[in-house]
Amino acid sequence: MENIAVIFFTFILISIISFVVKTLTTSSGSKLKGNSLDDFILKKDVTNVPLDSSTRHKYYEKFSKKRGIQIRIVFGTEYGASEDVAKTLYKKSKLIAHDYNSEDSQFHPRLVNCKNYQLLDWKNEHLMLFIISTSGDGVPPTDAREFVEFLDSTKLDLNHLHYSVLALGDSNYPQYCKTGIHVHDRLQTLGAMEFVRKHNVDMENAETIEKWMCSVLETLPTLNIDPQEDYLNLVEDQDSRSYNRNKPFQATIKKKYMLTTPSSVGDKETMHIEIDLSGSCLSWISGDALGIYPENNPPEVVEVLNAVKLDGTEIVYVEHPAFQVEEVTLQTALTKYYNLKDPSSALIKYLMTKDPANKLKLRSVHLISYLVKNKELLGEVRDVLSSCKNVSWSGQRLVDLLKPLQPRYYSISSSPLINPNIACITVASVKYQLLGKDRTGVCSVHLNDRCSVGTSLGVFISQNPDFRLPANGNTDILLIGPGTGIAPFMAFIAERVQEGAQGRTILYFGCQSKLKDFLYKDQLGQWEKDNHIALHCAFSRDNPNRKIYVQDLLAKQHSDVYQLMQKGGHVYVCGDATYMAHDVHNTLIDICVKEGLTKSGAMEFLSMLSSHGRYQKDVWV
Repeated sequence: MENIAVIFFTFILISIISFVVKTLTTSSGSKLKGNSLDDFILKKDVTNVPLDSSTRHKYYEKFSKKRGIQIRIVFGTEYGASEDVAKTLYKKSKLIAHDYNSEDSQFHPRLVNCKNYQLLDWKNEHLMLFIISTSGDGVPPTDAREFVEFLDSTKLDLNHLHYSVLALGDSNYPQYCKTGIHVHDRLQTLGAMEFVRKHNVDMENAETIEKWMCSVLETLPTLNIDPQEDYLNLVEDQDSRSYNRNKPFQATIKKKYMLTTPSSVGDKETMHIEIDLSGSCLSWISGDALGIYPENNPPEVVEVLNAVKLDGTEIVYVEHPAFQVEEVTLQTALTKYYNLKDPSSALIKYLMTKDPANKLKLRSVHLISYLVKNKELLGEVRDVLSSCKNVSWSGQRLVDLLKPLQPRYYSISSSPLINPNIACITVASVKYQLLGKDRTGVCSVHLNDRCSVGTSLGVFISQNPDFRLPANGNTDILLIGPGTGIAPFMAFIAERVQEGAQGRTILYFGCQSKLKDFLYKDQLGQWEKDNHIALHCAFSRDNPNRKIYVQDLLAKQHSDVYQLMQKGGHVYVCGDATYMAHDVHNTLIDICVKEGLTKSGAMEFLSMLSSHGRYQKDVWV
């Protein structure tokens, strides 16, 4: 058997290497013009040139009566990825024209957030590009929910509309591009004409995004669309009076303390942090998250500066969706406004044009990372920059090739019924190794190691309407949240206690060690003592003979779990999507089978619970 396994894996490895070599030396199989891998990755046109401060586009025009071929680039985003893609497409489409000799035939793109769909006169729209993310497992982004409901209910005849959809998601979730797929299906049902086929993008894969954009930009000039005057009056952001992802509130840390007791290298370091929102008028509901803009680790900034041989004092023009800044030093820009973890496709392309050695090295790693769906093989920005030679840098060129630094999201672990001005979060420091080097998470280590009481943070509320307590306090609830997955459940329990809910609250919590990382141990113990909760804990490392997880405890209590689900109870799962949530889901299926359902019947039963809001998940990869 061992020899067979060795032969099999050797065959697989040889096949992958052969495929890589063939792909690097021949065509990509794309139907696009110039379909070699070099043409695809290094496509040379003006759209790949970053814009300097004198030629930058104003992305959001409030009102324009420009005549031309009107293009609506409609995006729906939760965390900013779709908006970034939409802005890139906007810049590219501004640089092409249907007929350079006729102003009437110039393309005139406008960026439109899905939440502003009501401002569109659908009967007069002829060309629309939809860039839509899916939040988690099949859920539309908050800003796109009403738009999706509109598409579901409208009976408009859209046979005059040309469209294409780019659907973004994460394949770690079973329904990872569901929202974009659904938008595409509804548009077809309403008679709209797809001029470039829908592309599904897994984990912001640059190749897929680029293929779709190239195809769209090449096809646009071939469409027979009459020019018209732009009517669209985009009023100021409807949330302009409040704070949001593009306008964060500067809150301060009021209190922080360690929840774990690490005693050796590798032990978990998790902190409870209280953030003062006084004066913001921000409000939330238990189950919502707090978005936080972090800062990059100073030593990582220094490594980037060393790699490009700059000292950080150069003044650069900054373009960031959330911060109204213009000119700052390069060091400040890299610290506060740009993503130093994920190299952009624009950065990779630029480096590949500068030296044959860079080209061979990067395109090989780039392709292999795509094949094995592991973009971390490229490393971080500092790794890519350090590995490439013969590149001369200016600060402006560098930041123009970087992605903006995006916020991180933390479930709020406090109820607004207790204190509407204090939002608590539970933060586990992320520390890991990549390419043989120690690495740290951007936001978690910033919060836990570098922020102190009084530190200012840019924050906003991220709504999570699919993770809510039942309206009736007499309803039994089952909470499954190992590790920091307990965070929203701390808010749930506190709220149920405050309101005097009569329904049972059953909590399954898991961690490695009762002594080291039993989060909120004292508070949970008090709630259990006061009969507010029934507490079941799995300490996976305390038993040297067998690891115990929350799903093992659920399986032991199969009759009680099944009866709760059958009698109208609600089930909530929060935490890791890749392993924990998957294993818990399979355990719930097994429980239903053990209680008399067929496997297909059990799956249908859980699906019914989910569709009725009685099986809710807040999980992440």
